[in-house]
Amino acid sequence: MEKDFSERLKEELDKLGAQKEIAGELGVSANTLVNATRGYNSPKVSLLLDIQVQYPSFDAAYVLTGRRASPQLHSELRSAQERIEELQSELNLQRAIVARLVGKFKGGTIRPGKIASVTIEKEGFYAGNGKRSFNHFRS
Repeated sequence: MEKDFSERLKEELDKLGAQKEIAGELGVSANTLVNATRGYNSPKVSLLLDIQVQYPSFDAAYVLTGRRASPQLHSELRSAQERIEELQSELNLQRAIVARLVGKFKGGTIRPGKIASVTIEKEGFYAGNGKRSFNHFRS
């Protein structure tokens, strides 16, 4: 007899050890995992992938489909997760740069090419590209 989702999830989590510790590391309650292993709820796929990233021996594909994933898939998922983290870090850096520039150029105009312009004033800013515009002024 084929195992259902909750049984497969329990099997994979039992291989890893204490569910309470796993839940804490992932930022979810232990009840979330316990209830999922009992079939009371279904966790998001993103949670299963987070578990797999934290614990490479966890097989999210098996939990979801009942078929074991290839080692290559695990490697590709880890690579994708690392790339996502790199891009998030780069985005945060770019946000910090923009915030710094906005503070530095208050009262001036930033024109990053022909695509768009941003005018920053004490009360807010105006952004436009000739076709669409956005005004943000404090009340």
